[in-house]
Amino acid sequence: MVQILMKTHTWLTWDAIAIEHEHEAYEARQAQLESAGEQPQFGEALAREMKASLIAVSAAAHALDALYGEVKPSIPIDAALVETWRKNDLPRRSGFSRR
Repeated sequence: MVQILMKTHTWLTWDAIAIEHEHEAYEARQAQLESAGEQPQFGEALAREMKASLIAVSAAAHALDALYGEVKPSIPIDAALVETWRKNDLPRRSGFSRR
């Protein structure tokens, strides 16, 4: 049987998404400042900034998590500590994941 294995560095994609939306949030903030508080331009720019900021923050968090998952096998961790984590069945979200 023949298998093809592929690996994707998803942290790079999440990083690009975070940067793209950070720029979008910045441009929306500039539009708010230029509107001098006039409606509806100010409100529309404020909504654009909020949405872009939320996406940027979420994407950055995903990028960091994906990077952690990629480099984790290269991080030397004491075998006794890893066994303690396995024994206690600590989930990744607690900061102590299985290896």
